[in-house]
Amino acid sequence: MPTLLDLSEDMRALDDLLAENGGDISDPAVEAAITEWEKELGTKLDAKVDAYAAFVTELLRRAEARKAEADRLYGRAKTDNGTAAWLKGRLKSVMERRGFKKVETARYTVSVQANGGKLPLIIEEGTIVPPDWTRTPAPVPDTDKIREYLEHDFFLPFARLGERGTSLRIR
Repeated sequence: MPTLLDLSEDMRALDDLLAENGGDISDPAVEAAITEWEKELGTKLDAKVDAYAAFVTELLRRAEARKAEADRLYGRAKTDNGTAAWLKGRLKSVMERRGFKKVETARYTVSVQANGGKLPLIIEEGTIVPPDWTRTPAPVPDTDKIREYLEHDFFLPFARLGERGTSLRIR
């Protein structure tokens, strides 16, 4: 079966033939030949366009089904993550209440560990941060400057360092 490009070339050739004859197809033999050619091209073109349309439709339906499946799996993954986070929080709470820092099982080592990194910086709610402690262009607290000052055991009435939290590690 010819490609759409081949069929387009044939249609252009027909258009050129008609242009050469000034569009005059009064000779019954020429008229019959052109009519047959058009019919043949039309049938081939219809079949080719139909096949393309069917393929495009199939691709769109497949994409829709795959997206629906991806959405379904994403929902299941999101549920699993939420459940796992809740269970980890519950286990961490139980271990902290009972004073366990580490529990070793046949397959896992489960421990409650202090979080690393910088101490949380707490800007007291409702206080105004003085301009010397803000950054521009918008007056937002300069957390690096404030943190450094507080880490050297200086006092600021509008901010303090919090405590590191803990997290549950399962290995």
